[in-house]
Amino acid sequence: MLQEPPITISNKSGIPALRVSLVDLTGANYSYSGATTTSVKSTYKDYDLLAANLRYPNLTINLTTEYPSVWRDWFNTTLKESGLDSSFYTVSVTANKVQVRLEGKGEGVELYLEKTGVEVKL
Repeated sequence: MLQEPPITISNKSGIPALRVSLVDLTGANYSYSGATTTSVKSTYKDYDLLAANLRYPNLTINLTTEYPSVWRDWFNTTLKESGLDSSFYTVSVTANKVQVRLEGKGEGVELYLEKTGVEVKL
């Protein structure tokens, strides 16, 4: 995995918490080709907290990918490093899918969604 996904998993006093950060890239529709190089300039545009403290009894993430074993390993490592006991989660893999199930165990699973806007220019 070249870049970790913008997903943070934490243990908030025994409550699994998932933060998903979306990045919205905007800019003019340009293409560039040739033997020389060009720079890409990115500028922070805005930030929006889409949802905070959403609480679900359980939460399942289904991810379709060409690299399910890479994602499985990332989720297993991240979940273990979060301090959550393995009874709070299961990670399963098929040929092109990864499923992560977070168990709330009566307290629920917290979900946060945020979006950062970035303007990109050539």
